[in-house]
Amino acid sequence: MMPKDREEPMGEFRRDLDAEDSLHVPHSARVWNRFLGGKECYDVDRSAAADITDICPGMGAAVRQARGFLVRAVHHLAAQEGVGQFLDVGCGLPMPEVFPRPYPDRIVHQPSPHAPTPWPATHDLHEVARRAAPDARVLYVDNDPVVGAHAHALLTCGRDGVDFIDADLRDPGDILSQARELLDFSKPIAVVLGAVLGHLGVDPLDPHAALTDPQQARPETRAVVDALIAALPRGSFLAAYDLDGGDPEAREAMLVFCDHGASPYLPLPRRLFGELFDGLEVLPPGVVRPEQWRPLREPDADAPVWCAVGRKL
Repeated sequence: MMPKDREEPMGEFRRDLDAEDSLHVPHSARVWNRFLGGKECYDVDRSAAADITDICPGMGAAVRQARGFLVRAVHHLAAQEGVGQFLDVGCGLPMPEVFPRPYPDRIVHQPSPHAPTPWPATHDLHEVARRAAPDARVLYVDNDPVVGAHAHALLTCGRDGVDFIDADLRDPGDILSQARELLDFSKPIAVVLGAVLGHLGVDPLDPHAALTDPQQARPETRAVVDALIAALPRGSFLAAYDLDGGDPEAREAMLVFCDHGASPYLPLPRRLFGELFDGLEVLPPGVVRPEQWRPLREPDADAPVWCAVGRKL
């Protein structure tokens, strides 16, 4: 694991900052980790998280609910859709063990497409997938050296079929080129995009322009997602979630995050998020809040996040 005093900022997802500056500017992966209850963060990240919470009090709960959606979605794809390969683009830091575990370890098959699935006892994507499909292959993707160091130390070390590649979301061609060496593109693959799309289509020199007019980011966002999906065989899936750009508090919170000097993040309104699934068969219940996607318990308060899972026909 890379020592904390040598941590560096995210590659092209951030402005060009040196390692020393990264200690004084919030890091999106570390702030996300803070909201999940983790400890891989500095005072500057905790300060940014606190300011975001002042604007959007439900942000911490929203982040946890979004992660809960992803756990349920990956489990469903592995256990009920027969998916044995996962491509997690923008994987971020490994998950802290903070979620409750009131569900049995034994995987119970749920024949109904609307039935909830049991929550596995672990939360990193390869652990969730392998609870249902022990031979599942998982490829983590990120261009942040801090994430890479953590991934090699905690996720891929000593695990066959679990790999990490250094690649940028903005370059899907490079992602796919490297992925073809590790995954079988003749068989279904699930692409996972969890809270990363907001990094697309934002000019670091004028971030407020896109943050106040998300339509500006639409061409790059669609191009990246379309390129990833086009390369997949039939029967593959896209599982994604992102902040709701139509929620005033979420939008204002991201402006505050940007004002801290962090890499700008653009929340997507429901219409733009839903368009990413054009041409795919969206699984029930559709484009919804994370707590509404096959919940395991009564839904909590409405989270400013959109999520969905779509199948390539």
